[in-house]
Amino acid sequence: MSAREELQVVWFKRDLRLEDHAPLAAAANGKPTLLLYVFEPELISDPHYSERHWRFVTQSLLEMNGRLQTLNQRIHILQGSVLEILAAIHVHTPIARLLSYQETGLSVTYERDKAVAAWCMQSHVNWQEYQSNGVQRGRSSREGWAKDWHKAMSEPLAEPVWRQLLVAKNQEPHLSEYAIDSELLSSWSVRDPAWQLGGVGAAQHALDSFFAERGKIYHKALSKPQLSRKHCSRLSPYLAWGNVSIRQVYQRLQRERRRGGWGTALSAFNSRLHWHCHFIQKFESEDRIEFEPMNFGYHQFQDEYSSTNEQAWAAGATGIPYLDACLRCLRHTGYLHFRGRAMIVSALCHLMQGRWQFAARQLAQWFLDFEPGIHYAQIQMQVGLTGINTLRIYNPVKQGLDHDPEAVFIKKWVPELSELPPSLVHTPWALGPIDRECLDLNYPNPVVDITEAHRLARAVYWQRRQNPLVRQDINRVLYRHVEKRINTKAQHSN
Repeated sequence: MSAREELQVVWFKRDLRLEDHAPLAAAANGKPTLLLYVFEPELISDPHYSERHWRFVTQSLLEMNGRLQTLNQRIHILQGSVLEILAAIHVHTPIARLLSYQETGLSVTYERDKAVAAWCMQSHVNWQEYQSNGVQRGRSSREGWAKDWHKAMSEPLAEPVWRQLLVAKNQEPHLSEYAIDSELLSSWSVRDPAWQLGGVGAAQHALDSFFAERGKIYHKALSKPQLSRKHCSRLSPYLAWGNVSIRQVYQRLQRERRRGGWGTALSAFNSRLHWHCHFIQKFESEDRIEFEPMNFGYHQFQDEYSSTNEQAWAAGATGIPYLDACLRCLRHTGYLHFRGRAMIVSALCHLMQGRWQFAARQLAQWFLDFEPGIHYAQIQMQVGLTGINTLRIYNPVKQGLDHDPEAVFIKKWVPELSELPPSLVHTPWALGPIDRECLDLNYPNPVVDITEAHRLARAVYWQRRQNPLVRQDINRVLYRHVEKRINTKAQHSN
């Protein structure tokens, strides 16, 4: 390869698939191409991530390489600094083009991307970034966003012409020092049955089974801790890590809707596909919400917090059965239904004097489907830091009675209460001390008085909502994050 012959590098991040992949499609042009994924120490050590995420990524990468083997192509799976690795490649074979998707990520990835952009400019490398899903970079307002989203979702899938994807040869020697430890990669490849398996094949199975049968009662299962595990799509980790694109799912959904049936369920699912990108767009437009409230008016409030309550919450030992069941289920499986997610955030931040930043980082580690944009936009909304969304302060006992009346879910995840009748499982503190001793009930008392904590939280948060500085910033928040035609509706949305 001559010094000026063009080398292309496709850099995979949260786009772990081979179909509907714009950078891959652009690279399939007959020019030597190197496919690259880098396990970055800064991300592995970041407090938002945990081993379950890297297991999912590894399973996805190994499946992709299995499919690429027939094309005599593979993704180079490396570990180290992206900048150092790109520089090593560039010294050996000059890189003409770096191709990747835009990433709406944490500050750690944003700072990395800025450093990569500076290096590319200095090294005369053309870095081409492609729009990810329906999230648009550089928007100052939401005017016309929904129309653009639907247009992007309706465009043809970006499918590579595989016979034109040319392998870049002789790259291994100078990359050997960045090779990831084979034993670590092997350990991450092993499936934990408690977590969903990573990869396009697993994503396709979830998609097919959802439209074949599971999704029929999707709209009824959304708030149910047991039903949601089967009848919700379970696509969220596959969307978060890019095993499937929003556009692929959207177009499949439209085909299913044209066939008729399941009208309410499919309509509800359609809305949530739109919301997926809607929330990531908030983070793309205002990424400071990783660290501070979206509404500037809330910056003035500095609350004392209880580290003891935070630790009880993280351990699933709050003494509130339905709350503990949701926390333990999430910690063990990486999944929890939407209403449960909202409730556990509300319980910590509204009732237990916990910090929203603590909740954000701990939950990020637990959510297998951790998606930074959705994560922080949702945390801000559920805690009540936007100034525009309806404030919901959840009562965990009421939620349990409403959605797990027979305490099946509670008894599964809080076996300490398995011998109690359903009428007492939700409120075991109603037992007298003698009864508790006779039953040998090894379960703590509640860390807070729920009724009193709920009363205080409503008083505090509703008062803050009327604060002049909070109200003053509402128009800015609406302009930046909500289209005018739905502003009124947005103020009363979930």
